[in-house]
Amino acid sequence: MAAMSKWKLYNRKVLVDTFQLRLVAVGIVHFVLVVLVFATALFLPLVITLQSGDSSSPAVQEAAHAFLTLHNRLWLPLLGAFVLLVLHNILVTHKVAGPLYRLRKFLRSSVGGGDLVTEMRVRKGDYLQKEADAINDMLAGLRDKVSRLELQIEQANAMWTNLRVSLAGRVPEELEQRMTAVGERLDQCRAEVRSFRTTDTRKPTRQGKEAVAADPVNVELEV
Repeated sequence: MAAMSKWKLYNRKVLVDTFQLRLVAVGIVHFVLVVLVFATALFLPLVITLQSGDSSSPAVQEAAHAFLTLHNRLWLPLLGAFVLLVLHNILVTHKVAGPLYRLRKFLRSSVGGGDLVTEMRVRKGDYLQKEADAINDMLAGLRDKVSRLELQIEQANAMWTNLRVSLAGRVPEELEQRMTAVGERLDQCRAEVRSFRTTDTRKPTRQGKEAVAADPVNVELEV
C-alpha cells in the first residue's frame, strides 16, 4: 500500500511531460498542413477566376457564390475536426508518454535504488506492454544473478574465515595484514551486494514470527 501511495503524485495527469506535448504538436502541424493543401486546392481556382474576369460575367459571379459558400460552410466543421483531433491525439499520446514517464521514474527510484523486487507495470490499454514485460524479465534475471553472487560471496567469506582461524598465529605479520585486507574487501563486496533488494520481506506478526520471503511485488504505476 505504501508503494502504491508513493506513485499517487503522478496519477491522472492528462499531459505527462514535454515529450507528449511534442507528439501533440506534431499532430497539430500535420493537420494544419493538410488543411492548407485542401484549402489551396479549393479556393485558389476560385480566387484566380475572380481576379481574371469581369465582375458582371456569369463565371465570376458563379465563382464568387462558390467562394462564399465554401467560406461559410468549411471553417466551422474544420474547427470541430481540429478540436476532436487534438483531444484524440492527447488520449493516444498519453498511452505512449504515460508508460515512458512511469518507466523513467521506475528506473530512477526503484531499480536505481537497488530494488529488484518491484515490477514495472502499465495500465491496461496503454502501449509498451511488451517493453514492461521485458524489463520485468530483466529484473528477474538480475535477482537470480545477484542472489547467486551473494551466495558465492558468503561461501568465499566462510572459506576465508576458516583459513584465517586455522592459520592464526602461524603466519608472518605481512601475510596476516594481506589476509586482513582480503577480509575487508570481502566485507565490502558483501555490503554492496546486500544493497540490492532481491526478496520482499513481510512485516513480522505480533507474535514475533520470522518474516518470510514473498513473490516479487507488482506495483501499478499510474499517471
